[in-house]
Amino acid sequence: MDATSHTLCTDFWLVTRAILNVPGVFRNVPGHLSDQVRYLKTSEAAALLNVSPNTLRAWERRFGFPKPQRSPGKHRLFTHGEIAALRDALQEGLSISSAVSRAREGLAADANSLVGALVSYEGERADAAIEAALKELDLPSEQPSPGAYLVKLAGEHKLATMTWLIAGRHSLHVEAFFCRRPDENHAQFYRFLLERNGRTYGVHFAVDQVGDVYLVGRLPLAAISPAEVDRILGCVLSYADENFDAALELGFASAIRREWAWRAKNGESLANLQAFARFADPDLNSEQ
Repeated sequence: MDATSHTLCTDFWLVTRAILNVPGVFRNVPGHLSDQVRYLKTSEAAALLNVSPNTLRAWERRFGFPKPQRSPGKHRLFTHGEIAALRDALQEGLSISSAVSRAREGLAADANSLVGALVSYEGERADAAIEAALKELDLPSEQPSPGAYLVKLAGEHKLATMTWLIAGRHSLHVEAFFCRRPDENHAQFYRFLLERNGRTYGVHFAVDQVGDVYLVGRLPLAAISPAEVDRILGCVLSYADENFDAALELGFASAIRREWAWRAKNGESLANLQAFARFADPDLNSEQ
């Protein structure tokens, strides 16, 4: 582990120490990891290593390890984890250069263990939040694979918006199909959706390689709660339902007129086309 990586890991201990002190939160994290956030003065660290403070400072200058933090009064503060790792390596009879390398390797392995435990915990917490929200909202859904949920959102204009909630390693991916590539008025159609993106929360309109339109978003797992899942699903439903008719009128007006004419000619129901009667019904247009 280089100096930059070590600094990041030290900051990481500070962020997670409150979690580490909660019994049972991380079943697979070694107990000694909580020692990483204990700080020692130079004299205390030197005593633990059985060397003089001057020797400890010389090691710091030569190897960049152990690397102290600074107190508000600019005094050196060494993390107990680094000092303990170096002490253990020296007790094996290693030279100081080899002991520093061994200590760094051990700390890197501990950091990887902690990160893995945190990721696992966040994933489990996100799954629990999604399941709690879906149960409370009584929404029809499927779980085709662990961490992946397909939710059906019923609307008034767009009758069903199928929405994926997929808990990844670090984030929750949200994706819902909105409509296929428009037949006409492409520039106006996509401009309409882009203008809506400036007022959305959590998700936004996006297109795939063929031009089909989706609502997509990505949220950090740490931000996921039942209330946030409820809010995101509400946004997906609102954006899909409120913009559906206007988008279809822009991108599919000719197809809608043809469909209206065919159904009228063959005595088929026009119920789900009534939102487009203003421009699709020839009788209504002739009266105007």
